[in-house]
Amino acid sequence: MAEPVVPRFEAVHEDGVRRLARALRSSPRGSLLMVVGRSAALREDARMRLEASLGEPVVELLLDPAEPAPWERILAPEGIVQAVMPPVPAPELLRKLNVGREARVQARRSVLLWVPALDLVDGLREHAPDLWAHRRDVIWMLSAEDFAVRVPPFSGETEAAEVKRLWTRLAEVDGQRDPQTRAAIVRNLLLHAGRAVSPDQAQRLVDVAFRSEPGWLGVSWFVIGALGGIAQVEQAHVLLSASGPELEWHTRGYVQVVLDQHRRALRDVVDLVPALESGLPARPVPSNLAALLQARRTRAFTGLSLPGPARKTLAEFQDALSSLPPGSTKAGGLFRAFEQSAAIASLEGRPLDALRDLGEARANAAAGGIAQGRAVTSVPFARLLARLGQPQLGLDTLLADLTDPEHPTWLVTPELLHTAHDLAVRVDRLADLRAATQAWLDRTPSRRGLPGLAVASALRLMEQAAEADALLLDLVEQGPGLPATRALELLCDAAVDVGDLERAAQLALGTLPWILGWAGTIWKVEAHLRLARVRRLAGHPASAAASLERARQVLALDPVDLQPADSWLALAREQRDQSEDPTPAGRALREALAQVRARGLRTHELELLLDLAELPTSDESRQAEATEALTLATELGLPLDQARVRLALADLALRQGRVSSVQSPLEQANWWIQRIGDAASRLRCHDLRTRLAGVT
Repeated sequence: MAEPVVPRFEAVHEDGVRRLARALRSSPRGSLLMVVGRSAALREDARMRLEASLGEPVVELLLDPAEPAPWERILAPEGIVQAVMPPVPAPELLRKLNVGREARVQARRSVLLWVPALDLVDGLREHAPDLWAHRRDVIWMLSAEDFAVRVPPFSGETEAAEVKRLWTRLAEVDGQRDPQTRAAIVRNLLLHAGRAVSPDQAQRLVDVAFRSEPGWLGVSWFVIGALGGIAQVEQAHVLLSASGPELEWHTRGYVQVVLDQHRRALRDVVDLVPALESGLPARPVPSNLAALLQARRTRAFTGLSLPGPARKTLAEFQDALSSLPPGSTKAGGLFRAFEQSAAIASLEGRPLDALRDLGEARANAAAGGIAQGRAVTSVPFARLLARLGQPQLGLDTLLADLTDPEHPTWLVTPELLHTAHDLAVRVDRLADLRAATQAWLDRTPSRRGLPGLAVASALRLMEQAAEADALLLDLVEQGPGLPATRALELLCDAAVDVGDLERAAQLALGTLPWILGWAGTIWKVEAHLRLARVRRLAGHPASAAASLERARQVLALDPVDLQPADSWLALAREQRDQSEDPTPAGRALREALAQVRARGLRTHELELLLDLAELPTSDESRQAEATEALTLATELGLPLDQARVRLALADLALRQGRVSSVQSPLEQANWWIQRIGDAASRLRCHDLRTRLAGVT
């Protein structure tokens, strides 16, 4: 493996040092500042720059998880102290820091508490809530190291010594009530799977993992973290081959997620499903069935759908859960099963089944007190309701998430707000949405990280564009990562909305280095297509075509049968929009249509048939495709889609000069549109009436 690149000290890090210096100068009584970042090189660079800026020493201390009196050691040196937390969870140390925090206040000292991992921030909030509330500010000194986990290159005697040390440490903590520390040691030992860990030791690791993190089994964190290469994941499978079916199943279930998200060796995901089925124990337990269901859903999303076996697994899953007493465990299992089932039903074009399953999932999330379960299903539930002709109910679902005081504010997303806005415009209820959004803003304290994205979307919805832009720019300045990348995307979309296309192009271009470094195929394709769209709107057809071609090249890196169907759809639509001639546009849409039909993805099939039906041509092929779209929309029970097709048929008849054939489909479409409510369809209906009046 290549040596890791040392992160550069960039403008965002310089700004972090300036903020630290400013806070320290303005706090004569001392202050507590928290700094988050994994890179030791950046930390040392920041310390030296801070010393130069302040003209006084900044002393670094590395805190030990077993630290008996952390504040006593932190306050012993003269000057400003930079105390570095351990890179692994240390809840006992956090509790000691929480209890003794007043010592710093009494000594009037300034302390920088450096948190060397993003996932430790949540532990700080949980185990040291008073200390967290006591902070003056949090400075993010992030780099690529914070978004990738590397497997350290041990070899020979060095590896043997490290393994011996870890086993000794495991023996020390094995009897203590500290499952997180045990799990961290297990994960580190697993890094040496197949080389310095014997089968007997593997069985002991299994036993410790069960006691450390029941359900997750300690091992899943290793699997998710092993992004340095598939080889390490395979070594974990070798290590766990004799560990019993439940552990192997659960680990394999998480492998599905890892490989799917990172688009690496995705063929292995497909091949693992039969292996999982053959390994199903005679008495299946819910976690095993959940892993199989996740794997089958992954196959469905990569196009190799197994709807029959997936439904069989769902029935087995529910049967296994039926023996459990009522409670959060049972409700959580049922939530997961129905949520997965709804996803497969949606892909297959069974919207009523998907709606029913989402309703069951939401009911079980409520019964089990799973707030995130409600959050992840709200948007698909609302969209399904709207597509089935109930946009009012869909909007009410989303407004409830905004106004319910018991629903955590941080679970509201930009996607929820954008969907709610689309539905509110459709049914003329913008006033209701703004009132609900303001109620949510009034009880939302956090404007940092992912919650900040939702706040910015809410501010824009409330017509406070300047404040929204300022918040998004603040998120961008925090450096590469998911919040900053999404902030750039939202800024780009906002610039397009107001017609500032040159700025939009700069912002779209700015997202590429961050996204291409770590995101999956769908997001990479989307980034290139966003740039293509902006360049097209700005009147740069050659550049737009180049971005479109680059999106095709990125998608082609995956085998054809594993390429995301959503990316096909997006590529075909951008090709359509770039083509002045509808003939090549239709060709691109038909190529995508053939691909989704081969996979049996009926929802995508209907989308593409609708696009073909709405092409502004008078071709006979358009008549056939519109008829197919109407048949499929009727079969799936989607009234608004039926109305769209009838408008397309009216438009085609008008273009072909068959004036007598226009009125009937136009009136049928209008009947549905008036009852469902859809602003875009109303406009099309009005346009057709105007054109019809001009020729009669």
